[in-house]
Amino acid sequence: MAWSRTPQDISFSTFDLNWGFLAIRPIDVRSDVTLLHRWLIDPRTTPRSPSRVSRVRRLLEAMLVDPERRLYLGFRDDIPAFLFETFRPEHDPQAPRPGAVGVRLLSTPGEDEAHGFATAVLRTIAKLVLDDPAHDRVVLESDVAEARLTRLAAGFHAEQRITAHGREIFVSTCSRADLRAEYDLEAAG
Repeated sequence: MAWSRTPQDISFSTFDLNWGFLAIRPIDVRSDVTLLHRWLIDPRTTPRSPSRVSRVRRLLEAMLVDPERRLYLGFRDDIPAFLFETFRPEHDPQAPRPGAVGVRLLSTPGEDEAHGFATAVLRTIAKLVLDDPAHDRVVLESDVAEARLTRLAAGFHAEQRITAHGREIFVSTCSRADLRAEYDLEAAG
């Protein structure tokens, strides 16, 4: 089923040779809550699953209260495929500074086994963030259990392992130079 959208809904898009058209837009809590509820109650996507649609709506609205935090829905060929957030990074291994944007991939339902898809998603997210000249680095936080998807993917470099909010997290970074270097390696090999 194709997801209905209009061109102005899409904030950013790329094309991946293996995965097709990847597009991103900010979430709309009212229209996306049912879809995100299904994703967030799936035990494969998160162990902290809210059980009711109204709880998911409140959770999403609470996340969006912070003006530095944004939630985005990503599409693969017009079908919802991933959810992520951007925020001011608090665990920046290179010391917090202007220009760094934190990223958390929240859900990629149905694509768990597809390592290449996670890499394409992270590459698209890094391009979105670094497309803004005010941003010079993406700081990716991922659960240690999910680190296999992010380690050295899409130009990210694992910097440190920390414990935060009761979880073990890998913190990785990607700069414009890292992203360019990854593309140079892909083109060569």
